[in-house]
Amino acid sequence: METADNGGFDWTTLETNYAYHEAYARWIVRLLAGKSNVRGLNLKNEPDGFGAWADPDVAGRILTWMSRLKQAIKAEAPRLGVYVNSAAFDNTFKRFEGAPVGHQSIYDVSDALFFNSYLWADNGFWPYAVPATIYRYISDHNIARKPMVLSELGWPSYNDDSGMIVPGMQWDLPLGLRPTTPSTPEMQKRAVEESVYWAEKYGFSGLIAWAAYDHLPGAYRNPFGLIDGYGQASAAASVFAQAFTKQYSRLGEAPVSLVDGQVTGGKINGLDGTTLCRLA
Repeated sequence: METADNGGFDWTTLETNYAYHEAYARWIVRLLAGKSNVRGLNLKNEPDGFGAWADPDVAGRILTWMSRLKQAIKAEAPRLGVYVNSAAFDNTFKRFEGAPVGHQSIYDVSDALFFNSYLWADNGFWPYAVPATIYRYISDHNIARKPMVLSELGWPSYNDDSGMIVPGMQWDLPLGLRPTTPSTPEMQKRAVEESVYWAEKYGFSGLIAWAAYDHLPGAYRNPFGLIDGYGQASAAASVFAQAFTKQYSRLGEAPVSLVDGQVTGGKINGLDGTTLCRLA
């Protein structure tokens, strides 16, 4: 918001207004530090968004800014975790030499591996970028074995065309290459189910749904809520509530695949189109 107020992605405020940013962060942290039910805080949501990670200079400056803020936060409250979640899963690990040593990637800065992932190509436009392949990529690159948290997941239960971020495109991108997946309560349930299943398979420590409640009709976002405007829990909510329980076996194969919109007998469209869900 600050960069937008400054003329639209003018990143100079990272340096020129840093003192205010740090003072604000320290104030927030002092409020949280003594609360036993607060384990950590999100330093920055999707720093790689809006094309920032396509510009090495900008990425290095943002990482430097986050590094400085993290040090200030730890000085106030050493016990609090400091987390940064990526917008595109593969951006988590991209390194930039312009940042301080030890904080040259989102992965470096964050105390746990937080990332957002829905069921389109996650802005990286990978072919067949579905949970089975995305979460495997995350797990394989987690060389420091940090706790892994899927910090945003979900699917809209219906289309609200007036509220699309990218009208006619963002939530309607196809899974893999095609077809376009509809926004319905059933597909929302299956999207959450597949995310939960694979997060468990790869030993994630947590899941955060986007979002708890539907936005009002005509609002900025499509209705991703697990609870609708009438206060009723969706079918996806029951799936989410069963995450990390015995409901989802850690053996066997995924019950559904969203790639073709049909139950597929336990196969999911992976990088080669036929990757089995069973893990070694």
